[in-house]
Amino acid sequence: MPVFKLKDPRPDICVGLSDEVLADALEPKKGRGLARRFLLIHMSPTPLGLRFPFLMVEAKAGATGGNLYRAQNQAAVGGSAALQIFRRLSDLQYAQNSDQESSGNLEAGGHSPHTPSALTPYVSFSIAAEGPVHELRLHFRRCCEEDYYMGCIRTWRTTVESDSLDLLRHLWEVLRWGNDELKGAIIESLQAL
Repeated sequence: MPVFKLKDPRPDICVGLSDEVLADALEPKKGRGLARRFLLIHMSPTPLGLRFPFLMVEAKAGATGGNLYRAQNQAAVGGSAALQIFRRLSDLQYAQNSDQESSGNLEAGGHSPHTPSALTPYVSFSIAAEGPVHELRLHFRRCCEEDYYMGCIRTWRTTVESDSLDLLRHLWEVLRWGNDELKGAIIESLQAL
């Protein structure tokens, strides 16, 4: 009887925020040593020093038995794992805000700025590829739901010049978003903890 093992989500390429960037951002508020310990205690350590992944790439080659379907499935697992990491951050935010509410430390106006509906709706992206076919996918959760969703934003054939350039434009926008908006939201959340 054959034994099938499930592979942990380890994308071929993963883009996220580095430990160093997060520690540098937390240093003014928490101090260098405390910032590093904070990251180790509250966020799972990673061998690559990468946290909060927001873009994963799963590439397969037909010549080696891979196919787009397999890449899509592995991208779905990687995307949901990234969303789990973001969910843990939201849970930490919510727990802290609940503690502040119960101890009476609320902002002016009498309500917490981070109620469950006000928390940042985190998303992640993935690229599933087989040969010249590349799909950009969005991974997300709907408010107040436990399920994970994945939608295909666009498919490109990189043997076509216009498709290659358009894929690069989309990748640039995802990377810019991750380095600006997402990084800012995560750092703000971590500083508030």
